[in-house]
Amino acid sequence: MKYILFIPLFITSLLSSNLDNACKSCHLNIYTEYYGSIHATSAPKDDAIHKAVWDKHPNKDKNDYTCKECHTPNEVEKSISCVDCHTISSFKEDKIHNHNIKTTKEKYFYSADIAQKGKIQNFKKENGFMGFFNKSNGSPYHSIDYTNENYYNSKMCMGCHSHNTNDKAIDACRIAMPTTKETNCITCHMPQVNGSATSIKITKTHAYHGFAGVHNAPQMLSKYLEIKISQTKNGFDVSLHNTSPHPFLLQPLRVAKLTIKINSKKLSPILFARILGDEKNNPTMPWDATKVLSDTMLKANEKRSFHFSENLKNGDMVEAEFGFFVLNPKAKEKLELQNNETANKFTVFKSEILKIK
Repeated sequence: MKYILFIPLFITSLLSSNLDNACKSCHLNIYTEYYGSIHATSAPKDDAIHKAVWDKHPNKDKNDYTCKECHTPNEVEKSISCVDCHTISSFKEDKIHNHNIKTTKEKYFYSADIAQKGKIQNFKKENGFMGFFNKSNGSPYHSIDYTNENYYNSKMCMGCHSHNTNDKAIDACRIAMPTTKETNCITCHMPQVNGSATSIKITKTHAYHGFAGVHNAPQMLSKYLEIKISQTKNGFDVSLHNTSPHPFLLQPLRVAKLTIKINSKKLSPILFARILGDEKNNPTMPWDATKVLSDTMLKANEKRSFHFSENLKNGDMVEAEFGFFVLNPKAKEKLELQNNETANKFTVFKSEILKIK
């Protein structure tokens, strides 16, 4: 009898102390993925680059520090939690940035499951055949609402991931709203992976909650960039095709690089960046920007080709490597992160090799 009593008391204790910690008791795979995600390290204290931006931002101590609404929706010291996302009922569009609208129902979470779509699942325990067979439906932690269409078309992501505009009407970043069910945020960034979503109801797969991005899971997104090398009469061409529905890199502080190597010889790299600046055409931080100085970033669904006049002969090997830095050199200097490991790390997104025969 004491074990039967312990279970509800244990659950109640977890709920009252920290609901997010309670999530991992049933959703261990999902919680483990989330724990290694950018969402879990969105607060300044958990990310050195965000901390540097926070320290430099002129409005960090004011209510108009727009970054905090998404990066730290509860308080400055707390990153985005499981509850922060799963309680979003809808969002409100705004010129500066959108706003998430949360449910006011206690322990009421939204989620997506095609098999359960259209249902609201409350915890229910049923006794069968004179008490010998017992079964339960739903979670003892919370109700689950599978009726919210925004969780199937990924529009619930648009409360934070649509756009962010400074007070000079310059977009720091902007993502096109998802328009099709075939390609949306969930398709690319939360693909189905092996493992059960919950220990209560075992499933073969679940939506990836590490939120695949170019900086934390580039291998999962590499299929959305195509690289092709083709020999020509007077050299060779390298073509890039960004098949995603938004620019390859969104944040203006980042820079991508295409490196070409013929055998052991490296050619001059080609850089891709969206640089914001002031009226004097000096590169600047997003909050001070009054214009876009240049934009060479790969756009949504863009194909771009580069010609190289080096003559190739039999046996030559041409390698094209596309990767990026989370901070461009100017931004790294302004944020005083020249010695930061993450800022200096070059992440290879994809590479392609052509051997001349």
